[in-house]
Amino acid sequence: MAKVRVHELAKAHDMSSKDVLDKLRAAGIKVKAPASAVDEDEAKAAIEGRPLPSNGAQAEAPRAVPLPAPPPARAPPALSGPYHR
Repeated sequence: MAKVRVHELAKAHDMSSKDVLDKLRAAGIKVKAPASAVDEDEAKAAIEGRPLPSNGAQAEAPRAVPLPAPPPARAPPALSGPYHR
């Protein structure tokens, strides 16, 4: 996954940086400025109007991890001694 700057993509596709930013945002890619680095394959797909490539890890839903069972409740210690009756 090679990273490329938005302004470099704009220059390569003969577009303004603002237009490239708009297309990337519309495709769901988070970018802030023309100096932002984005994945080259995803950016080219967004600019050309193709669906974004997925690498399988993004397609899978996160699995729920079961929490460990809480320890069993213990009875309070028996009170004994000269101050307890």
